[in-house]
Amino acid sequence: MSIAPSDITIAVTVYNRRDYILKAVESALSQTVPVRVMVVEDCGPDASLRDLVLAKFGDRITYYRSPVRHGLFGNWNTCLEQCPTPWLSILHDDDYLATDFIENAIRLASAFPDRGFYCGRGRYTDQTGQEHGFGCPPLSKEMEELDMNQFADLNLTLFPGTLFRPKDAKSLGGFRTTSLFCGDWEMWFNLAYHYGGARTNACMAFARSHFHAERGTTKIELRGLKFCVDFVQAKRNYHLLHLRDSKARFDRARHLSLNIFPANALLRHGAGFSPRMLKYNCGVFLQAPPETFSRSLLKGCIRLLGWRGVKLCSQVYRAVKRR
Repeated sequence: MSIAPSDITIAVTVYNRRDYILKAVESALSQTVPVRVMVVEDCGPDASLRDLVLAKFGDRITYYRSPVRHGLFGNWNTCLEQCPTPWLSILHDDDYLATDFIENAIRLASAFPDRGFYCGRGRYTDQTGQEHGFGCPPLSKEMEELDMNQFADLNLTLFPGTLFRPKDAKSLGGFRTTSLFCGDWEMWFNLAYHYGGARTNACMAFARSHFHAERGTTKIELRGLKFCVDFVQAKRNYHLLHLRDSKARFDRARHLSLNIFPANALLRHGAGFSPRMLKYNCGVFLQAPPETFSRSLLKGCIRLLGWRGVKLCSQVYRAVKRR
């Protein structure tokens, strides 16, 4: 069954943010293949945000404001409930889409019909919109079925630039609102596992990186929980694969080879980790390939000084950076 543009809604989620929302909505409305666009506001304190968006886009969009605060994952579930079409793509208020996202998604769906999840590659940008690299590995060809073993180890797509059926997501219980970090990866993997999935090499979207301590994803990294949570999610994914194939097993070495622990993460944030999380992250780092001079040097320091010594290294690194 083919997907028509009239079958698709792009839902732009927003909570108390004015600086990027117009750019996000504009990218949804500027698709080479026009679709419905809906803004879903999570009951933010700035009631005039609706006026700002509607003054710019008027009746080109539908605007829904939740009467109560649901949080990040809960607002994604609101998108599932409010979506008027069989297919949905959710876009954060600070991210934006490639103009041919929908065109590429429909092309992918035509090549791999009757799947429940479609995605592509995405690029990170800084707060000014300067691009700085892809957020997922390239394909060896233009399009292919999702490799579920690789997908179990590694989130193969950024959050924006995905396409799925809301009814399928609701049948799986919706996005898990208690998720610390991996609520999107968990849903994408479950959709592909139960309903099939395919991926294109085309760049579908742009995700903006922020370094504000109040952002939930930044808090996870600053506390040293990111890799810990990733491991837990990968093990959940492999549990599902094991139900289908008894030979499927979580391989720690494989997971680490796909999720390289950056040396500068320890140096930037290690001083703020709790002793338990610093010890855990040092252990992960010592096992993670590949070797480079900077990684080898830091590994040598960890082996020589122990995880407590890394806190001192981190404090020195941050002091030098502030100069």
